[in-house]
Amino acid sequence: SDGSGTLESKPLVLNTVFPSETNTSYVSGIGFDEDDEILFYTNAYAQTLHKVDKYSYRADEVFSTGVTQQLSSGKAFWSLAVDSVENQVYIAADYLTDDREGNRVDLLTVTYDGNFTTYPSDDSLKSARSLVLDHHGDLMTSLNAKAVYLLDYIATSGLQTWYLSGDFESLNNSTAGPTGDTETDFSGRYGPKTTLIYNDSLLVAREYSSPNGRGIGSITQVKFESDLFGSPVPSYTKFSNFNASGFQKPLAMAFNRDKTAIYVADVGRIWELDITGDSVDKPMRLISSSNIIPMKLGSGPGLGGAISEMALHPVHDILYIAAGAQGLIAVNLATGNRSALAF
Repeated sequence: SDGSGTLESKPLVLNTVFPSETNTSYVSGIGFDEDDEILFYTNAYAQTLHKVDKYSYRADEVFSTGVTQQLSSGKAFWSLAVDSVENQVYIAADYLTDDREGNRVDLLTVTYDGNFTTYPSDDSLKSARSLVLDHHGDLMTSLNAKAVYLLDYIATSGLQTWYLSGDFESLNNSTAGPTGDTETDFSGRYGPKTTLIYNDSLLVAREYSSPNGRGIGSITQVKFESDLFGSPVPSYTKFSNFNASGFQKPLAMAFNRDKTAIYVADVGRIWELDITGDSVDKPMRLISSSNIIPMKLGSGPGLGGAISEMALHPVHDILYIAAGAQGLIAVNLATGNRSALAF
């Protein structure tokens, strides 16, 4: 709206295809610039970053390493976090080999026009998933500096901090875990999948509820308090179970617009988890499903079991899903209908 009160708007255009068509892209990480409504996604196999035009939905390659992953793409994620303030994207660029000790994770900072900086790995990270940005250093463990948090799903200490400014700039630090409690532990054997910043804490979803890889997982809340020397010390509580009938495992999470609920990706389904109550048995509502159990909801392509990240459109009630070889899928939250986007 300009000074005279004239309102200008343009329609949201979705170029949709069936996922079997060849003009979809492998999508492993996604995120929005909240100010400009620009969608970014990564292709972990091709090691590329793409920017999607918000009107034409044409995808342009912003960055590429020029090589491909040595292992199958389903084990690498190239998770991303968008810095809407400084117009740049952070990528946890994981490079996997057939030898776990040969794995490494670099942190890339890529501007919207493709210029990039690399924070070299210190070899303590062996895998990376679900990158989130604490831009203003609000979390105690950020030490009043900009930092990103990610999950090392191989490591025992699964939650990692990478400092982007301040006295510890470029340092990667093991932040939390193991918890020593099967109710809250999210070390590698519990299958940590996705994390979110929630007020002054972090929420970590785990796939399993037992150390032998059995039982439906839950969400652990990690808070931090100061010790006698002012250093942050983590504490752990169970935040929520996954009680919905037919739920299998959490693959990715994203907040709704007012952070009263969390969208949780499951195998072939999207759920809404109401987080307004204090009970760990929080209500869950089915949003979209291509599975028979508990029921099908919405039309469109199947969601599959390779979902790695989700992002809510800053304006429209559409949830975007990074679904691996299924490409990028848009879910209408009002109807549950799904569209595979073509580029």
